[in-house]
Order: sequence, then structure tokens, then C-alpha cells
Amino acid sequence: MSPFTGRLSSYASLVVHEAGLARKWVYVVTEAGHVGIAFATGDAPLPEEVLGDHTLGELMGLAWQHPLLSSLALAAANAAMNAVIDDDPGAVCFDCDFIELLSLEPGERVAIIGYVHRVADIIAESVGRENVVLYEDNPVHRREASERGLEARPGNQLLVELDAFDKVVATGASLVDPRLWAALLHAEPKLVSVVGPTSSFHPLSARLLGFHVIGGSYISPESRDRVLRLVKAGYGFRGLSRLVKKWSMDTRSL
Repeated sequence: MSPFTGRLSSYASLVVHEAGLARKWVYVVTEAGHVGIAFATGDAPLPEEVLGDHTLGELMGLAWQHPLLSSLALAAANAAMNAVIDDDPGAVCFDCDFIELLSLEPGERVAIIGYVHRVADIIAESVGRENVVLYEDNPVHRREASERGLEARPGNQLLVELDAFDKVVATGASLVDPRLWAALLHAEPKLVSVVGPTSSFHPLSARLLGFHVIGGSYISPESRDRVLRLVKAGYGFRGLSRLVKKWSMDTRSL
């Protein structure tokens, strides 16, 4: 599922200088300084064997063996993508708006996988709150969404209900859960998208995984040290957002 072959193979060959687990993130730093982050699940430590000498490509190959290893693989993919953007800022669209690329219409039924309140509120305003269902395993987030007028259900209901929706918006953090892929294999919504810092990987990867629209975040050379310092200090994305630059792409145009 990796696009880092052919002319992009040099990015998969970048050597990892540091891989680590903070309170909310798994992070990867290359010897050249590129930083990739992904949402961390659970509180188990990273296996010692992944802390040795590895390339980004080797860490990417760990995806979906275990939730934490999936986070590590995504962080590696995101570091590789930041390296791509460093070399070619035109590889993604910084002027594109993720919500606009969804082409939401009033009355469309939208499933949201994983809760990001800003994204959920904008979608609900576009299609009507009665047409949005949030699938979220965290009961605190479900309660918060319910208090904001959204219908919220446990994530395990997604598999049997997804085909009732016109469009799907998944947070990058939901990518660590293989249930998402099982659900997508059993439904054919009109448009499937993914957004968030964890989904800051190559748009070709998104297309290979079945996503039509992707929204990610770029960590520039100027902001790497500060982002990494905040990650290690336990900050969430709200604390990092001022230091990253958001981008979006319609993978169907690639």
C-alpha cells in the first residue's frame, strides 16, 4: 500500500534517528531531521526491537500488526511525506479546503469515524445535524458530541450501518483500527475521506487505501524542534496546530 517506490523510493530509505512514544503521540525523527507523528493508542510501550536502526520503509511495513505498531507505521509514512513536501511543496495543495473537497449537499447522510468537533460541526451545518452519525469508541467523546446535538454511537456498530450513508469522513486516528477497513470493504459510499495529523501521508497511499479525499498537516523544517518538544511534553493537536500547515488533496485527480 506504499507509494514510496520508483522515484519515491529514496524517501522510504531515509534512516530513522529516533522513534518514541509520548502521552498522545507516536513520533519518528529521521537522521535528516524530518518529523512524523501519529495518534497513540493505549499505554503499552513500543517494542524494543523497533527502537534500533531502521528505515522509514521498514517501519511502514509494520502497519496493522498491532494498533501501536500501526501508529508507528503511520508516523513513519508521515515523516516520509514531510520529506517529499520539503523537496516539492507543490506535491500537495495548501490552498485547498478539505470541507469544500467533500462537496457536501444538504440532506446527505454522513458517517464520521472518530470525533474532531470542529470538523463534525462544519459537516453538520452543511448537511443538517439529523443526517450525521458519529462512530466513536471513547465514551467521553460520544457524550461531548451528544451534548453538541450529534447522534453518537460506539464504533463497533459501523460495520453493519455504513452502507446507509452517502459519504464517510474518517479521522486519521481511526486508521490504527482494522475495523475501518473491514467496514469499507462491506460498503460502497459515494465518497470516503480521511483527515487529521495522523493522515498526513502521501495522497497516493490514500488512493490505494480507498480514500477519495485526504487532509493532512505539514511539519516544516522551521517548526520541527518546537513540534517535537510539545509532542514529548504531552500536548495534543490543539497545542500543535499553530505550528503545522494544513493541506488537502482530491486523490481522484492524481
